[in-house]
Amino acid sequence: VKKEVKKEVKKEVKKEVKKEVKTEEKKIFIEKEQAKEEKNTSNKKDSSEKVETKTLSSSEKKEKQMKAKSLFDSPSVSTKKTDDDNKKWNKNAKSAIAAAQNNEPSFTCFDMTGNTIFSIKKVEYCAALGKALKSNTHLNTVKIGKCELNKRDVASLCEGLAHNNSVEVLDLQNNKIDNEGASSIAKALQTNTRLVKLNLFGQGKEFGDPCLDAFTQMFSYNVTLRKIIWRLNSRKSFALNKLIVRNNTIKKWIIEGKDVSALVPVNCNIKDLQVLTRSEKREVEKKEVKMVVKQEKAEEVKKEEKAE
Repeated sequence: VKKEVKKEVKKEVKKEVKKEVKTEEKKIFIEKEQAKEEKNTSNKKDSSEKVETKTLSSSEKKEKQMKAKSLFDSPSVSTKKTDDDNKKWNKNAKSAIAAAQNNEPSFTCFDMTGNTIFSIKKVEYCAALGKALKSNTHLNTVKIGKCELNKRDVASLCEGLAHNNSVEVLDLQNNKIDNEGASSIAKALQTNTRLVKLNLFGQGKEFGDPCLDAFTQMFSYNVTLRKIIWRLNSRKSFALNKLIVRNNTIKKWIIEGKDVSALVPVNCNIKDLQVLTRSEKREVEKKEVKMVVKQEKAEEVKKEEKAE
């Protein structure tokens, strides 16, 4: 009797354990499926928020280009009053940094070219100027030539340059900027949508392929940089020149009201222009799909004729 009771108890226990295991497995499976669905929906939402996927009409394209036109306006012209104000602020490094930090409306040109005090305290001042550039909206020119700036100093400046929307000219000629320092500028310009002219002439050493690769990658985002002054000795310089010409053509066509969707890179950092090129790409993809469908139908017809 005891043996039979034990057997029955064991059977009941096994059944209950199996049931519990099955229920747990079901719960785990359901949780995994729900997590997958949530991921898919979130990815779809993110992609829809980031880029418009619909094709645009010609009128919609013009509207998008008009919104981006302000970024391609010609640089502001200096007057005697602004020149006098800039000279007042640029008397010494401290007053220039303070004016940049306070976002003084009358201070439009930061010029510390050949300033001995700035070069002595370059680490401190470059860090301060980099922070100021993040929020400054009046500076349109920054000149820090002949101050022995290196890759560390340039990296500090680039922290602000990446977020700045007012500086149109950056002059860093005759310093000690190497490939790494120049590459940090290229990285900052992937998000910058205002800088037009960059001067990196006279750095002692010629820039190598890693630097040129960084600038080539930058141009897959940036469409506003239209002039670089530097000395190159590489086959890749031709490709860079073509990209600079492309940016100048984009500006010209936008001012003339021409469609630039064929010129703008897919990853353009200006959203209104990015939508244009994504729309253009979508139209091309649709045409390619139609062509493939036609080819498949033609092949099916040929097979049927052969079979007959």
